[in-house]
Amino acid sequence: MNNLDTMIQNLTPTVMVPKHEPLQYLSDYGHRFLMASNGVWMESKAPWGHVVFPVRIIPEVSFPYGSTKPIMEINTPNGKIPVDLIRLFVEKAKETPDTEVAAWVIYDSRFQTMRLEMLKFSFASDQKIDYVCPSLSDDESVLMDIHSHATGPAFFSPEDDKDDKGAFRIAVVIGNLDKPDVSVVSRLCMYGMFYDLDAPVLQGRAEWEPS
Repeated sequence: MNNLDTMIQNLTPTVMVPKHEPLQYLSDYGHRFLMASNGVWMESKAPWGHVVFPVRIIPEVSFPYGSTKPIMEINTPNGKIPVDLIRLFVEKAKETPDTEVAAWVIYDSRFQTMRLEMLKFSFASDQKIDYVCPSLSDDESVLMDIHSHATGPAFFSPEDDKDDKGAFRIAVVIGNLDKPDVSVVSRLCMYGMFYDLDAPVLQGRAEWEPS
């Protein structure tokens, strides 16, 4: 095998899930694919959390491996996404309801804290925002990317899909800022795979059988 393929497979390997003993989950940050009896899965680990989600469930094929299940663990004291920071974003976004705004929820692994950072922008209107990504320290990583849709409804646009394609984070869109009850959509982004999350409850740990 050539050096480039070797490097790619070392960085993002495919692991067969053992059938007769527990799977040893990732100990270092990164991601890999899991070949299991119930299909192909992706496992990702970052300072802010550990996730195992399906790429494709294949019930019609019997693979000779062990099974796995969805896992979503967030490194917060209660294991949940910090909804209070989403509410804080909504308060700030309502200050300019006719213009889109954006923010990051940044996790600091050194102090095990999270903060909301409103992002500067080079352009913003009621339908689009081009924001400037702030510099992060070695101890910091992005847990959530949040932006508003001004007075329009919350949804993920094709541009959002493009922006989130190479990311491992939670994305949140807030809409209808001119109304008492805003609209909210949220999803987990795993390198081009998108998984809807319940909003606005946003449970930080999820274990279920995917359909």
